[in-house]
Amino acid sequence: IVDPPNKIILKDFSGDFQGTKIIQIIKNNNTKTILETELVLRFTGLLTPLGLIPDRNLEHAMGTIIDKFVEYVKENNQ
Repeated sequence: IVDPPNKIILKDFSGDFQGTKIIQIIKNNNTKTILETELVLRFTGLLTPLGLIPDRNLEHAMGTIIDKFVEYVKENNQ
């Protein structure tokens, strides 16, 4: 779903991620583009045990992934 041009919503996943939703909001200012991502993560089936991991740990892991991606882009975009 694209909600006027700055919001993208992905939902209705099937399988082990059924009920998961990803919302991305794109914000622009004069000097940069900011991408905010909200993840509503639902586990079913074989992935159900992952639901026992504390949210804080998942947030830390996602932050690390994003930080490493930014480092990669900076190093390889020159």
